[in-house]
Amino acid sequence: MAMQSGSDVYRRPAYLTEGAEQHNEGLMESANALGDRAREVADDIASTVKEHPYATIAIAAGLAFAIGALWKLRSSARQSQVEALMARLPELPTAERIRSFWR
Repeated sequence: MAMQSGSDVYRRPAYLTEGAEQHNEGLMESANALGDRAREVADDIASTVKEHPYATIAIAAGLAFAIGALWKLRSSARQSQVEALMARLPELPTAERIRSFWR
């Protein structure tokens, strides 16, 4: 049995490296295609904003208003749940009443 040199021990079989290289090339192609598409979308948005600035501001304001309204509804609903729970709890005794038990 022949001994392997130190550099041969760390060498990967060709079928493993070829598959990894093909996989990496596929990932790079996908990433490049995604980047190109993102640039196209960004350019389309920029041109639309330049063509219709007032409509863009109106849409942004409407979205901000809607998000704020939903946030407010959510926080008030949480608060009312706490109030409902507090209403279900029995009335807690006052400090004077507690002292009267110990006299």
